[in-house]
Amino acid sequence: MFSRLDVIEKAGTGITRIKRAMKAEGLPSPKFEDMGKFFKITLLRPEGVDQKTTQKTTQKIIELLKTNPSLSRQEIADALGNITADGVKYQLTQMQKKGLIKRVGPDKGGHWETCEGNE
Repeated sequence: MFSRLDVIEKAGTGITRIKRAMKAEGLPSPKFEDMGKFFKITLLRPEGVDQKTTQKTTQKIIELLKTNPSLSRQEIADALGNITADGVKYQLTQMQKKGLIKRVGPDKGGHWETCEGNE
């Protein structure tokens, strides 16, 4: 049906292309699971990617807060460009738990302080 509608490029080539692309990037082979009426594909990232990305994001947020401690989550997200305001909220919470930053004052009208020596 999709072939007749010209919605697909070529029938039956997707899984092979996925496998080749993963191999070409040096990544583990995808994991295929039969789920009855459908199937699930799990694509694995290189190890350490999440940690490196989080560290870079944390450092960028600290730099932004040092420059302007009153930034909102949306303003931080806009400055970073690759994260949502909810993603920033998560990062800020994690940074507070690690003692990297602290909130001073109320949500509206307060500001962030970086905790020197913990960065």
